[in-house]
Amino acid sequence: MRYRIIFKDFKSNMKNNILFFLANSVGVAEFFVFWGMYSVMAQILKGGVDGESSAYDIVLSVGAVTIFSTALMVYSMTKYIRVRIHSYSLFVIIGMKKRVMYAMMAFEYLVGWLVSSGLGLLAGTALLKGVLYGWHFAFPEYVGAAKVNVSVYQMTFRVSLGIMAAVLFILLVWTDNRELGSLMAGEETKEKRPRSMYWLVMVFAGILLLLAGRFQYSGSVVRGWPFVYAHMEWIGGTFLILMFGGGIVLEMLHGRENFYMSHILKLNRLYSKYQSNSLVLLMLLAVHFLALSYCVAGMAEMFPMGDYERHYPYDAVWMAQEREEDRAFCDGLVEKYGGEAKEMPMIRVTNYFNAEHIGISASAYKELTKRDARLEGREVICAVSECKSLPGKPVSSGMYEELNEWMVPGRLTKELNEQINDPNSVLPEMDKENLFEIKEVHTQNWFGEYGIMDYCEDVIVFSDAYFEEQRGRLLNDPEEATVLAMFAFPEENKWKALGELRSYVKKHGVKDSEWTSSRQRSLYITEETVEELEKADLFKLTNKLFIMATLFLSGLFALMIKTLSEIPYYERRYEFLECMGIRKKMRKRTLSAEIQSTPAIAVTAAFALSAPYLWMHILRENARGVVLGGKVWFYWAVIAGAYVAAEYGVQKVFVGYVGRRIERK
Repeated sequence: MRYRIIFKDFKSNMKNNILFFLANSVGVAEFFVFWGMYSVMAQILKGGVDGESSAYDIVLSVGAVTIFSTALMVYSMTKYIRVRIHSYSLFVIIGMKKRVMYAMMAFEYLVGWLVSSGLGLLAGTALLKGVLYGWHFAFPEYVGAAKVNVSVYQMTFRVSLGIMAAVLFILLVWTDNRELGSLMAGEETKEKRPRSMYWLVMVFAGILLLLAGRFQYSGSVVRGWPFVYAHMEWIGGTFLILMFGGGIVLEMLHGRENFYMSHILKLNRLYSKYQSNSLVLLMLLAVHFLALSYCVAGMAEMFPMGDYERHYPYDAVWMAQEREEDRAFCDGLVEKYGGEAKEMPMIRVTNYFNAEHIGISASAYKELTKRDARLEGREVICAVSECKSLPGKPVSSGMYEELNEWMVPGRLTKELNEQINDPNSVLPEMDKENLFEIKEVHTQNWFGEYGIMDYCEDVIVFSDAYFEEQRGRLLNDPEEATVLAMFAFPEENKWKALGELRSYVKKHGVKDSEWTSSRQRSLYITEETVEELEKADLFKLTNKLFIMATLFLSGLFALMIKTLSEIPYYERRYEFLECMGIRKKMRKRTLSAEIQSTPAIAVTAAFALSAPYLWMHILRENARGVVLGGKVWFYWAVIAGAYVAAEYGVQKVFVGYVGRRIERK
């Protein structure tokens, strides 16, 4: 008889039980998808600035999704256990021993966790395969095919198991120290909140985390892990400020009796359950912050897209050899198609990051800029190829000094590549023979921006004596480029001329190095480069849209899980307000305020942080020599405003559904 009662009770709570386990499945699936993408990142991303950008898209998404998924799994399992404890406490009254209650509850919980985690892994596997296939199908130039490692399954299972065990242990210990009456109270239990002003120390800790994130973000011009940690610190700092600062503010409002009583219908639920909703707030803050800061800033800087042609003064740039055959071919090509050609002595220069630059002399630099370089010995000027900036703009970050302090004149050969990647080789800072003193770093757009990465195809200016010495040595090597030829042709003859140039270079030109970290060429065709840049922009835009959509839906799902699990409370609340004579319109407003209060706090905080985030992003890019301009603020306002409007609109639709569901009962 007792077990029949237990079964009927479980059946009566079936919807809520399924809801909590569904939340666990979604948390497991989302965790698996993004950690799976992270695990195969090195395989699928083929390098280039697009690969670097996408790598950070994935890494930051993994951070936010890890916070979200972990909090969602903890929230769902905690809510489930607390609901079942409430039910099982009734069974104790009819004679069930506490030990039996714990055993049955643990068994029920374990079975539900196994089923939901298994479904989450299956769903995550299907989603991850779909994402990787679609990504590779749409952008095969940037994304390769890959298989998910077994380690992702193992890690996801371990995380889910750890959360399950921790939640079960903590709640069972908590239950054992509670009286039966408090267990049966359930939602009606009064929560504890920070009332003393001493809790402001946690608010100050949150502010310190925000400042730490600010300094790490500004100091990570080369990106890297400090760039990632900064975002996690902002999420953690904002969460501390909202939880403890918000709790203290609510206590202050509660103390102002006249104000509180005049807004009691809207504030009471927020006040009474503010700390209880901490996990929900953390979930929503993590996803909305990353969407409104990193994703929106990355999208805003790309607009308006296209219009790259105006930044390229030539139709093609060829790194050739000092040979009579090459010069004769160039003269004949220009004469045949009515074009123009310019030549400049150059050498290839390899840095420690498996990338090649263009080396020129101080005399050539003076011809290009009308400035005297005044270089001596091993002094150099690093002229960064950047079309989104005025030529000659100083670069204040230390990024390029770090990237190009160690250099070797000449192309990247197999032997040099092995030396660079040999763990037993001399460290760059100790290799005095190949260290240079970078006297100045500024932007330039003399030939066009053909470099894919942030550390290739820039221009390194050497002193005349050093340049002539190294070029004289490289002239005898048939694999080394020593002349930079730049071509411009009339529109009607351009493609014929470029076709002949491509055929000649393929047959007689210097071969491209196969050891560079990203694809570099001896011949760059401008229109092909522009097409690659436009497709790369589309690739980066779709990545951020995908991440933003995933974060948006994640936040919506968390809100739905929270609200649907609290339907019994809203039904009682709605009925009470109706009995008190509250008009239907006011009841709907109250319901909307109660459901939307927590997500509104998270979205508002994320939106408030997105403006200073964009400002820091602009300063960071400016330090690298990239000028984003005032239009970026307009696009930020449009994209962020659209996101907030969509979030508000979808919430309103969901609130309407909940209201109709309650009214039907």
